[in-house]
Order: sequence, then C-alpha cells, then structure tokens
Amino acid sequence: MPELIVTARELRYAGKTHLNGARFDASEKDARVLKAIGKADDAPPAPTPVRKVAETVAPPAPVETTEPKSEQDLLAPPVARSFPYRTRRLKAED
Repeated sequence: MPELIVTARELRYAGKTHLNGARFDASEKDARVLKAIGKADDAPPAPTPVRKVAETVAPPAPVETTEPKSEQDLLAPPVARSFPYRTRRLKAED
C-alpha cells in the first residue's frame, strides 16, 4: 500500500476526512485514481529519527560543613575572614 499525501484542501477517503498535507495509506488502485485527479500525490520519505545524546549533568559541588572535625577544632577560635578593603574605606577614599 503506497503512502500518499493530500494535495487538495481536504479529501474524504476510507470514511475519514484528511486535510491538506496529511499522510495516509491507500490501495494501489485508489492511489492511481487519486493521483490522476490531483487529490493526492506520493508522500516524501519520512524523516529518519535523530539519535538523542544523553544529557550530561555536572557533579554536585562539594558542600562545606560547619561541624568541627576533631576536638582541636572545638578548642580553636573561629577564623575570621579578612578582606583587604572594607566598604567604608572604599567610600571614604572616593
């Protein structure tokens, strides 16, 4: 059974209404008649499916815990982060 594509605005075939551009299968005899009266034409080959590549996901970033690791860490004072400039100093220099 050849696969046809509707070239008319609409085509009623086998109890169904096919709109322009729709693909459908017809018998050999019906295909010849539909092509001869200009209602249908041979359908182009169907596009081949594209193989999808698996998506890669970045590994999760390591999470820093604030829990002490040993007794030494419990006794040590917390380390303060120091920045070379503070916001006030930068505003004052402007």
